Amino acid sequence: MFPSREGDGFHPFWLGSLSRRLRLPSSLALNGGRETTIMRARDIAPVVLRPLTRNPREPGAGYLTSDREGGANIMDEIILFITWIGQACFVLQAGDTTILMDPVPPKMGFASGPVEADVVTVSHEHFDHNCVEMAKGKPVVLRGLDEQKKTWNTIDFKNGDVKITAFPSYHDAQQGAQRGRNAMFLIETKGLRILHTGDLGHALSEETVKKIGRVDVLLICVGGYYTIDAREAKTVIAQLKPRAVVPMHYKTQPTSDLPIADAEPFLKGWKRVRRLDEARFGFTADLKGFPEGETTVLVLPYLKQAEAVGREVQRGAKKP
Repeated sequence: MFPSREGDGFHPFWLGSLSRRLRLPSSLALNGGRETTIMRARDIAPVVLRPLTRNPREPGAGYLTSDREGGANIMDEIILFITWIGQACFVLQAGDTTILMDPVPPKMGFASGPVEADVVTVSHEHFDHNCVEMAKGKPVVLRGLDEQKKTWNTIDFKNGDVKITAFPSYHDAQQGAQRGRNAMFLIETKGLRILHTGDLGHALSEETVKKIGRVDVLLICVGGYYTIDAREAKTVIAQLKPRAVVPMHYKTQPTSDLPIADAEPFLKGWKRVRRLDEARFGFTADLKGFPEGETTVLVLPYLKQAEAVGREVQRGAKKP
């Protein structure tokens, strides 16, 4: 953990524009309920890629160690930071543009603290994906579905070096008959292409694969029941051939009561698996550390703010 400017602990929720400082309200502060000044992203050295080593906990797989040595050099090369909040919620930070994807409400038990976002994307209108109130300020909200949820919105958004488009899909394998429509969002920045699947419920058609084009980093649901499962996720990965895959929407402690699988079934069989001990990661434009022609699975822990803030989960709330 990095030191705070106003106490012993540092909350890793450093998100927002590189040029901004964020302040958490006192209810979300770490240090004895005091307001905590959060360090700027540029003050924090990113994870440093190390040679892939064997993980004794999982023979045949690798993991990524992290430290701050050489951080200043690689910081200059990083063009995109991602942070997994939990469920399908991520914060992407590309230069001065901060994107909040599929914001999750506090009642799910994740660290759904306020994020200063420039853009919010919503893959579909289920409550654990459309909590736009999680975003501070006046962000542009890009909804994948129209107000009646009967069709998809056309998304073609640009902000500086960031371009965002969306692709139609379904939440199930019956063309939406069970759970409706879903939109997959493609983020492009300085040549890097990141696809967020939302709650995808099926393998992709050849036409959709062609329309999406190259995918460098894939954020994909793997837990099953409400979405594709581990086997189906691997089919989609084989279709898109990304160099980096970040699994999401699987069973974690806050969602332990949901009928979905954890990440382990999905992680079996991969030659390259990297497990991080922090919820954030930085990608370089050339995907340093992710060899061409191979797929590396990057396992991020969800952002653990709950222990510090004493989360209040609404017991008995229906979770999709």
